[in-house]
Amino acid sequence: MQLAHWPTQAIVAQLGFPTLPSPISIETQGNTFISSSISTLKPPACTRVTFIAGGDNDFGAVFAAYQANPVPAEELPQFIAAAAQSIATCIFNNVNALFAAGEQNIVIVTPLDASKTPFVAKQGPDALQFATALAAAYNQALLAGVQQLQAALGSEQPGFKQDQIGSKGRKHGGHGRKHGDEQDCCKAQQKTLQVLDLYTLFTNLFADPNALEFETGASDVVNPCIVTAADGTIVSVCDDPENRFWWDDLHVTQGVYEYIGQIVYDNILDN
Repeated sequence: MQLAHWPTQAIVAQLGFPTLPSPISIETQGNTFISSSISTLKPPACTRVTFIAGGDNDFGAVFAAYQANPVPAEELPQFIAAAAQSIATCIFNNVNALFAAGEQNIVIVTPLDASKTPFVAKQGPDALQFATALAAAYNQALLAGVQQLQAALGSEQPGFKQDQIGSKGRKHGGHGRKHGDEQDCCKAQQKTLQVLDLYTLFTNLFADPNALEFETGASDVVNPCIVTAADGTIVSVCDDPENRFWWDDLHVTQGVYEYIGQIVYDNILDN
């Protein structure tokens, strides 16, 4: 499926790259949710939280374009910065559209560093260096954009600090909304925007294998549980998924998802 409005496609085209077939972008997914699902939600907007996590398909489109036609070294910083900002813009377009549609509480979840995936590791050192730089630039663009949107919302925004996440994702403190504040929020129709920076959290954990294993149970952060052939056929499945970080070349295992879910609950939903 070709999405002509996809900003990342426009960027790669400007640099003379071919337009590539692409999965559905994060912006398109958000628009689909608003048009088809948001009206069916039962809890009042002031008591529910909408999470926006992703941009991976958009990230993949940029990575595929780079692989097809590597960017000259002198143009690489410009390309990475523009691509990262373009993907982040898709996220923020979703935020603004959700607020306009009546949502009041939104959390942006930054994705894990894509350069750590087995898929990227297989592509060679140049691809690994490119993915590392793009992931860092994307996270920086997301965090900067969140600060701007929070400032535009005016009132003090709830959230938590990264260093407040402790053992097993538990928080040491924070200044999120308390349950007793829900009624006042509903009356005031206050809009809140938070960010859950999983990129920074897992970057730090990857730098400390012992801490990563303690938090997620994963002692193997290199080899995926499922090994596939080039055509996608499953070659083998591990018998110890509880010890693996990666389920396949792109997705984490259930144990890692449970750890992320605990972080979400303790630091967002239980505030």
